[in-house]
Amino acid sequence: MNTEISSPNLNTTTTTNGNPHAGIGVDADLNADLNPPTVDEQRQYKVQLLLHINSILLARVIQMNNSLQNSLQNNINNSNNENIIRIQQLISQFLKRVHANLQCISQINQGIPSAKPLILSPPQLARQQQPPQDILAKLYLLLTRVFEIW
Repeated sequence: MNTEISSPNLNTTTTTNGNPHAGIGVDADLNADLNPPTVDEQRQYKVQLLLHINSILLARVIQMNNSLQNSLQNNINNSNNENIIRIQQLISQFLKRVHANLQCISQINQGIPSAKPLILSPPQLARQQQPPQDILAKLYLLLTRVFEIW
């Protein structure tokens, strides 16, 4: 069984000065800096980034939905309606972002060079919910930069 794994950022040339490991590690980074990514590589990176963001958004939607279901089951007297409404609004906001990202992926795959997501800012959560090192905020920053440059 052939179990070959490929990575677009890894240069695996094996004949540099007779060293079979010369194309891996630091040399690969230097080669990447000398050769800018092709248009196809840029498109692939954009799609991968959008899919990664969507996977995080959907994981958080599932988490919020589970929390919402628990709140509904444990809350017979509806004294916590504000919290339920807030969670529903967050779920809606996250799903809109997933939809916008999927639309962008579709446009990229159709060959539209100016395609970019409609929503480029990270979702705003309450301070107690959003840690200062939130990966989603960092990915949205990267997303903004990638679509500005490419």
